[in-house]
Amino acid sequence: MFLRVALLRVARSSSSTCLSPALALAFSRPSAAAAVAAVATATPLPAGASSPVSPQRFFSSSAPLSSVRRPRASIPAMDAASSASPPTPSPAIGDYITPAAELVPITEGSATVLFPTAAEVFYNPAQVINRDISISAIRTFVALRRMEERDQAKCGAGLMADVLPAQADRLKRITQTLAEVAPESGQAGRLAALEGLVAGGEGPVTVLEALSASGLRAARYAREIPGLTRIVANDLSRDAVLSIDRNIAHNRVEHLVSSNLGDANVVMQKHASDGFTIVDLDPYGTAIPFLDAAMGAIESGGMMLVTCTDMAVLAGSNPDSCYSKYGTMPVNGRYCHELALRILLDSLSAYAAKHRRYIVPLVSLSIDFYIRVFIRVFRSASEVKLVAQNSSSIYQCSACPSFHTAPNARPLSNKHGQVVRYGAARPPTGDQSFCESCGRPAHVGGPIWTGPLHNQDFIHAMLAIVEATPPYVEPVPDATDAPAAAQANAATDAGTGTPSTPEPELPITSFAKPLRTRERIIGMLNMALEELPDVPLYYTLSDILGTVSVSGLPMTLARSALLNAGYRVSGSHAARDALKTDAPQEFIWRTVRAWARHHYKVRFSKASRGKPTRALLMARIDQEAVAKAALANEQAAEARAQKLARLAERQEAGQAVSSVSSRATAIETERVPTEEEEEQEYRARLEEALRAEKARLARFHMDDSQGLVSRLEAQLAEPWRPVNFDLHPEAEPHSRRVGLTRFAVLPAGWGPMARARVRMREAPGEDIDEQSEQEMEHEQQPAQ
Repeated sequence: MFLRVALLRVARSSSSTCLSPALALAFSRPSAAAAVAAVATATPLPAGASSPVSPQRFFSSSAPLSSVRRPRASIPAMDAASSASPPTPSPAIGDYITPAAELVPITEGSATVLFPTAAEVFYNPAQVINRDISISAIRTFVALRRMEERDQAKCGAGLMADVLPAQADRLKRITQTLAEVAPESGQAGRLAALEGLVAGGEGPVTVLEALSASGLRAARYAREIPGLTRIVANDLSRDAVLSIDRNIAHNRVEHLVSSNLGDANVVMQKHASDGFTIVDLDPYGTAIPFLDAAMGAIESGGMMLVTCTDMAVLAGSNPDSCYSKYGTMPVNGRYCHELALRILLDSLSAYAAKHRRYIVPLVSLSIDFYIRVFIRVFRSASEVKLVAQNSSSIYQCSACPSFHTAPNARPLSNKHGQVVRYGAARPPTGDQSFCESCGRPAHVGGPIWTGPLHNQDFIHAMLAIVEATPPYVEPVPDATDAPAAAQANAATDAGTGTPSTPEPELPITSFAKPLRTRERIIGMLNMALEELPDVPLYYTLSDILGTVSVSGLPMTLARSALLNAGYRVSGSHAARDALKTDAPQEFIWRTVRAWARHHYKVRFSKASRGKPTRALLMARIDQEAVAKAALANEQAAEARAQKLARLAERQEAGQAVSSVSSRATAIETERVPTEEEEEQEYRARLEEALRAEKARLARFHMDDSQGLVSRLEAQLAEPWRPVNFDLHPEAEPHSRRVGLTRFAVLPAGWGPMARARVRMREAPGEDIDEQSEQEMEHEQQPAQ
């Protein structure tokens, strides 16, 4: 102790030297011999650097970061320039600033991160699924990448020449390889198949985690994704870099992970010539400030992972902020979570086009309070000319859930009929300034991405890889036997569930560690597979029924009505009661009217004049019937006046009179239309639109170049599709039928609940006999 204090005084009194890592390490170690050895190897600070007072000021702004980093094992460089002067990681400052006994460990998956104090722990358990699903996606991408390299070695062609056309076949081969594993081989056979998918490749697979913070994500990537060759964990904060180095050393991944202190955009711009294979952006808020540099720092065919947490902006609450950040004007709708995904994808496509690149979405998910997208980026000047085909504007009614999209570009073909580029789009037909269903004004938003959100072949392969990993079993500690409980937790966390048999130590990088959110990932990916790929956005059943003040329509019957009519329908991973369908708005509202006509009594007298209830539910009023009713009411009023005059005369004469009333003739003018009236109104509207279009073409001596006349004639020739609520065999999706975990499972006691009726004890500590407990349980049961 005396020696340590003396050394500290010497260090503080010196003006030409600074605390080296070895000297600071001596201050935290209780061994005097270690302190002497550390002083013997202490290195002076470069000239011009100021002397700090405490180890926290060890990294001063006047000293370059590379001058104070301790050497480590060599890290594979990405190119010749970087191999000549590889960046050296900063010291694991946690080893000598905070004693090991005072560090707070946080374990997730196969990685454990250390924090100096509990107050400095920045760990969000809600992001576990973010990292788990990122690991699953990168595992699938690495397997795909290795398969591309093996195919290139066999045929000798360029790697990126035919990578996209052959991607679907390669992903199917990954799925088939895992499906052919013999069941009797068990978990060992599945893990061996996973190892075989990522083996055999020699090309580098480099990862940049641009905003690393504690380094937890980088450590998990290094320990749970075989096939990676280098991971760079970057952060702008010096304290964060120190934490990254401490956690890299603690998880024994120095051979794969290196830290870097710097601005994320600067780091990515420096690597524009030797791009990373995988770029991961997980900021707090929007990722827009990093997209331009990220598109330049990723190699062709690479994978980009992007997270955005500013859902209030993307979902339409702040349209001005959304336009200033993403270049898109959002609209308010219940599809806001999918709209956020499509706004981000449109921005990614625009930034990629600036670098002569285009994107291919692999998986796009709305998770809890943020969105996470996984895309591949390819370089192609010819394909960039076609990116406009996936951009559209959206027209959203201001009063009802009705909406539709209109493309922002139209295809231009050459003389052979091949689409070579896109030009300016023509305005949509009809009056788009008002809603077709209720007649209220419409709002225009966009541009948004209207291409596919997911690559189904990639999701199939990703599902196969996730299902091949061991299932996660929640550890259950036993307070009565602490050592046995610790052993049980360790064995269960490793995925065996057999605490009696100790698990052998796993390799540093392995597939064997189970994913904590495995079941939810499987459920979300299955729901993503069920979504209609060519139908942007969705309705919600509660919003449709709430607009017209109708209730009671089950989801299965609503889906059955659409399926029985020949339309397609699916759910969405972004909303529990989503209806994604290619049915026109006219049929959707006709389904609601059919339900209201047979199962619900609509009270139009209570419907507000400002709401679209009457316009969406009422039939067109027969004008002849209205005229007859008005004439009958006028005649009844005249007859009543005459009767009142005669009654007055008889009262004056003193005769006894009886009250006589005359009621006006009433006619039902406010009601839900019948099925026959629905068909007559629909065909009358089509015939009127057809006559108007033919008159316009004849007036300006034009031909039907837009094909509107032919489309209207085809709609008139189609048979009428009645609404049928008979249960369809495919009304219940597979993910719900098999009971998959599709959405977040809320903890017990979450949200508002009814107050429990519990009998209070009359005195503290008073025991309640068995009969009283049964009475309390009976009282707490809800009434049947």
